[in-house]
Amino acid sequence: MQTTERRKTNRLGLRWHLSLSGETIGTIETRTENISSRGFYCFLTKPLVPGDVVDCELSIPNYGPTTAGTLRSIVCKAEVVRVEARGIEPGFGVGCRIVDFTLI
Repeated sequence: MQTTERRKTNRLGLRWHLSLSGETIGTIETRTENISSRGFYCFLTKPLVPGDVVDCELSIPNYGPTTAGTLRSIVCKAEVVRVEARGIEPGFGVGCRIVDFTLI
């Protein structure tokens, strides 16, 4: 049986440092599992609630010859759109849609 792809944009398997923060969660440090132009997917130790809006900072590694090791960041607001238990693995998979962002 063939499944239909629901994603509107391609995802890249990038594991960038991610900091999430909000009133109910405090600050959580993790890494993305994949990123698209519309959002990201990550693993967290505690679940968020679909519809929650969180503040995020994605650290973008720079491997250029003159700026190796320096970081740039995408600061954004993201809406939690999906939360999945990981089965026998601990934690939760969380999919977020980027609502607004700034590159710093």
